[in-house]
Amino acid sequence: MMFILAENISEIYTMGENKIYALRDVSFSVEKGEYVAVTGPSGSGKSTLLHILGCLDIPTDGTYKFQGRNISDINGEELSRIRLREIGFVFQFFNLLPRINVVHNVELPLIYAGVSKKERRERALSAIERVGLISRSAHNPQELSGGERQRVAIARAIVAEPELILADEPTGNLDSKTGEEIIALFGEMHKEGKTVIIVTHESSIAKKAERVIRLLDGRIE
Repeated sequence: MMFILAENISEIYTMGENKIYALRDVSFSVEKGEYVAVTGPSGSGKSTLLHILGCLDIPTDGTYKFQGRNISDINGEELSRIRLREIGFVFQFFNLLPRINVVHNVELPLIYAGVSKKERRERALSAIERVGLISRSAHNPQELSGGERQRVAIARAIVAEPELILADEPTGNLDSKTGEEIIALFGEMHKEGKTVIIVTHESSIAKKAERVIRLLDGRIE
């Protein structure tokens, strides 16, 4: 069974009488444990594709199967469960809650998943330690640097031990040195057996992956 299978996926937005293709007839597969970069210029459909892979959107046309399950056939409640337990998301703008500390931010997916307070605290601290930030666990996000915030976001993404890690321009707001450190963390996750898919417009980051999928105008080049 293929871990990820996209077959003839199109994502179409209607604006009046016009149809805008964000993705057009995209097909590819990803095996479990692969490290893949999705690259291409702005507006090429990278983030749209990532949202479909993360079960945040359903494609207009075509078929997306995640671990053998056709996402179009799954109800909203089950999709939420998949996103919480099987997929970890890392975003360019961190998406941390500013008024709660690092531990509470990292615990959030486990709270939504109904994990007990004691277990989620232990798992959150373990994830924070894995990203090298245990000394900052009581701080709020506004007290952290950009690189530290992204480490918190990565800890939150891995706290539920998902099989798939999706990252959308994870170094976009970071300086080059900090960006390299963050990309090294994704490399470590890959070595641990996670499937990692990173969207990036930076060729130096894409080269770190095992395979590159390049998009142009919504199509795979």
